[in-house]
Amino acid sequence: MNILIIDNKSFGFDDVISIFKRKGHNVFTYKHADISMHQNDTVFHELESIIQKNQISLVFSFNYFPIVSYVLKDTKIKYISYVYDSPNIAVFTCSIIFPCNYIFLFDHAVYEKLHNGGITTVFYLPLSVNIARINSLIETSTNSRKNIDLKPVSSLGEIPAHLQKNVSFEHEVSFVGSLYNEKHTLYNRLCAKFKPEHEHIHGYLDGIIDAQSHIYDYFFLEEMLDEKILRILDETYPYTPNSDSIATPAYVYAHYFMARKVTEIERKRLLGKVSEKFNLSLFTPKETPELPHAHNLGPIDYYDKMPLVFHKSKINLNITLKSILTGIPLRCIDIMASGGFLLTNYQADLFRHFEPGKHFDYYCDDNELLYKIDYYLNHEDERMCICENAKKETSRNFNLEDYLQMMIDVVEGK
Repeated sequence: MNILIIDNKSFGFDDVISIFKRKGHNVFTYKHADISMHQNDTVFHELESIIQKNQISLVFSFNYFPIVSYVLKDTKIKYISYVYDSPNIAVFTCSIIFPCNYIFLFDHAVYEKLHNGGITTVFYLPLSVNIARINSLIETSTNSRKNIDLKPVSSLGEIPAHLQKNVSFEHEVSFVGSLYNEKHTLYNRLCAKFKPEHEHIHGYLDGIIDAQSHIYDYFFLEEMLDEKILRILDETYPYTPNSDSIATPAYVYAHYFMARKVTEIERKRLLGKVSEKFNLSLFTPKETPELPHAHNLGPIDYYDKMPLVFHKSKINLNITLKSILTGIPLRCIDIMASGGFLLTNYQADLFRHFEPGKHFDYYCDDNELLYKIDYYLNHEDERMCICENAKKETSRNFNLEDYLQMMIDVVEGK
């Protein structure tokens, strides 16, 4: 089969290419800075050309790109999109109904909303990882017995993250991910533009954001934005939807502007408390002077080093981006597949596929997080048993190679 893969710098892109090639497929790739645009003549015609020239029979991408669907809608070529972002506003477009689409969503709440709305081109499928690559990496590391030193990044940045070459993988408590602490986030830009007479709206938004940062399994921000507030938000920081968008303004402001702010507040609060009591290592791209007790080791390579951090850290934390409603973040699957111990906030989809206390554990508030870190640091046998169970379960049921074949089988009607 001739398969075209859209290159959008996604985690797992290299894995998909290697798996498809190993399966005997001919793989072609396409990359363009404007691939996310719904209408772009250059992208449209380039896609048409590469598809025709190479007799492509299947297009694959991580996340969904409407322009691909527009190119394929009048052909017999199928389009598989494996969505790993939530929110992914591109899914909320008229193009998703085109019969060429096979859209696999990892967040069951999003799938359920679309499926119950009569959309037949969406499917629920959790995220998965390249088990063979992770196993090989960990086995090689174990056999070589390498443990290289890495110095922390100070708040002054004397050791830039991109210059770090040596990594120590053994940590007490680790967190890998963004703190969403960039200065010019969408929410910060919005708030900076409020007129003096609208400062009460600013206070209201801050209040519900803080409340949401303490609540799990219920995302209420969208319903808290009534027409009056949305009108003021639009006057302050207008959002212009694409012509084919079916996303509401409330969805956009809640999920893209506010949810990231919720996550920033929640992660800073929780990581601050953890770092005051335990030895916390952060792998995050931005400096964190607001977390003086944490060891910020900068970003880490997804393919070559991150699985080793997960494997060798005693406890790996997951604090889910708030716009992921019920889905299992990729970080969780990566941790468990690496044989690491996962301690995460409550996410409903985890309970669809894993058993707490057997494959992972979870917390529902700040105090419970601190209690369980202390508990598992002092109960190594129990912790290691959970790690072993998690690795076996992910190897059996969350292998990217199996999932790719599963998606192709769905497309072929098997």
